[in-house]
Amino acid sequence: MTGTDELPEATNYDDWTWVIEHPSVFDDDGRMSFIRGVTPDEVFAAYGVPVESVREMTLLESWGHESSAGAETACLRVAVSGDWVIVMEPIRAGSLSTAPLDRLAVDHDFVTVNYDEMGPNHASCQARDGRGAGFLLGQSYHSLAGPSAERFDGLMREAGLLPVPTPYSILEEVVLALAMMAREFGFTLSPEVVRGPLPTAPLPG
Repeated sequence: MTGTDELPEATNYDDWTWVIEHPSVFDDDGRMSFIRGVTPDEVFAAYGVPVESVREMTLLESWGHESSAGAETACLRVAVSGDWVIVMEPIRAGSLSTAPLDRLAVDHDFVTVNYDEMGPNHASCQARDGRGAGFLLGQSYHSLAGPSAERFDGLMREAGLLPVPTPYSILEEVVLALAMMAREFGFTLSPEVVRGPLPTAPLPG
């Protein structure tokens, strides 16, 4: 199995291929998280973002955002799709604290996927009903762990993420992971929303 092999027909892979097409949160390094039952204001507050710094920006505009000192700065973007709030951090996810997401995830359905050119790449989820699992992307070994590992083992096999003697490309696995989580938790997201104007603010510090 390689990045050129045919992907499993059973997945809704095509619904999510846009996340790795330019312009994308994952054009460089990034993290995309889905949280059910919170508000955009709660997200910005969890990250310590002052409400007065939030502006509507497109994805491309957020890449060129400059601080008051004239330096480019990474931006936090927040979208809403149904009951879900989507948090997008288009910078190296490994350099970001997970503390804001950890706080937001308490007592909520939560899914997160990160892509980092330097690795590691990871997908995880937790639900109010106790479901939860996490796994590495782009690895040739079975990394699935968590309280619902048995359930997600089956879901990953249906999605084509297992067995993995030779991984897909990491970005293809990002798409497969998002497609699998979307089916399991029932969220949707469109490229028009992600690339269009969204509440955006520079990440503090």
